[in-house]
Amino acid sequence: MNFRYRQATSADIPFMTTVLLEAAASSGHFIEPERLDEYPDTEIYGKGWHAEKECGIIAETETGEPVGAAWIRNIPELAHNPEKPLPELTLGVLPAFRRQGIGERLMSELYKSCRTNGIHEISLGVHKENVPALKLYGKHGWKQESRFKDYIM
Repeated sequence: MNFRYRQATSADIPFMTTVLLEAAASSGHFIEPERLDEYPDTEIYGKGWHAEKECGIIAETETGEPVGAAWIRNIPELAHNPEKPLPELTLGVLPAFRRQGIGERLMSELYKSCRTNGIHEISLGVHKENVPALKLYGKHGWKQESRFKDYIM
């Protein structure tokens, strides 16, 4: 199957929230969409995202069905390193479309979008048991900087 990659818009926030919850489930955190507001540390990665200020990429099928998303959020209060707050990456692919190279391509397209918008450094946190994500990030040269609870930063 061929996939298209495009810039995310504010209209994509509901889908971005869906893949955010799928990514959380991959780490063993099952959050029901109607209860997301009970998890503000997760909710913040989708709520308030601004297409005009923050980069985002959507992967979709040839028929326009969204299947994955990658985006950054500028959330200084949640910075891994408060002395140098960086935008944080969020990435998710729907389960039926995983292991097809979509995550890798989303990251590549997001990097391009960030460079175009003058963003040269980003950060991320990934659950220590999310092995597929850890492998993907490792392929892209990410290195562990620190740990926070069960997360590798």
